[in-house]
Amino acid sequence: MTLEKMTDFLSKGKPSGIPYKTRLGLSMFLGQNLDSTMTPMAIMSNQSSLMMNQLSQMAGPQGIKKPSLTGMRKMKFAGQDKTRYQQSAERRTARSA
Repeated sequence: MTLEKMTDFLSKGKPSGIPYKTRLGLSMFLGQNLDSTMTPMAIMSNQSSLMMNQLSQMAGPQGIKKPSLTGMRKMKFAGQDKTRYQQSAERRTARSA
């Protein structure tokens, strides 16, 4: 009897006196949706809007700079084609010379 009264009270409108976390906890405990955000349609809607935001962020090249000729000239390519052993041998010979 008391359980029915509590679920009726919580399911009618927005119970402003009960925090959202508590309503979610009670929903899980009672096995009933006490908040409109816990309905399957609301969950699907929220998830799809989040996915659309992520996809739109991934689609646009935001923050990626286009390579410039000046930047390419500053790159150091010397020695990148050598193995680690070749690089260390080259350093050793440079030190001993």
